[in-house]
Amino acid sequence: MSEDREIIEKIVRLEAGKVQIQHEVDKLDANLMKLTEIAGDVKELLAVHDNRLDSQDKMIETLMSKHDKDLDIVHERIDRTNTKVDDEGEKILAALASHRTQSASDNKEILGKIAQLQKFYWMAVGALTVLTFIIPIILKYWVNII
Repeated sequence: MSEDREIIEKIVRLEAGKVQIQHEVDKLDANLMKLTEIAGDVKELLAVHDNRLDSQDKMIETLMSKHDKDLDIVHERIDRTNTKVDDEGEKILAALASHRTQSASDNKEILGKIAQLQKFYWMAVGALTVLTFIIPIILKYWVNII
């Protein structure tokens, strides 16, 4: 009988262990269900965030492409402005060279006229000087004759 009793005690312990294990399994099932729900919620949250990130990426790409286009337009305008400035600078330099040439020829002409005026001036001064010396002599000679 002692063996039967041991067997019965073992069976009772096994039954108690079974109930406890069943209780733990039920807890695990409940936790597993909660984790499954949480995983679903996390998936939804990740999907929402993924959509937001995708939309932000698209917005950033759009802005970057617009920025690149705007930057290209600015560079094109700068190049055109530089070309215009270079062309205008060349025109100004050509005009200055032409003006310098014209001024030099005008200056030579004016210097030639000034030289002629100086020559005429000194000839007139010389003639007046000669006349100032000759007129008194001639008048003296003519006064003596008359």
